[in-house]
Amino acid sequence: MHDLDADLLARVEAGRSLVLAATPESMVPNAELGHTVLFWNTLWTRDQPPHTLGLINDLDHPVFANFHALRHSSWHEWELTHGRRAF
Repeated sequence: MHDLDADLLARVEAGRSLVLAATPESMVPNAELGHTVLFWNTLWTRDQPPHTLGLINDLDHPVFANFHALRHSSWHEWELTHGRRAF
């Protein structure tokens, strides 16, 4: 799903699940997610993306009951995060 509208909100309220993958252009402020090491810093690269260093996952959250994850970002999350923007 790329756009959150009344129909999608009604589905969520009815108990359905969805993955909202908003288009990067629609996200403000523009903070591009990334999987990078601490060495690379946007202060050194003139604000070149990515603007984050990865994820810290709350493994107690129910979403991870059927989705393997580590406490920190790993490569199996690449397609979910690469080129996306942070909420």
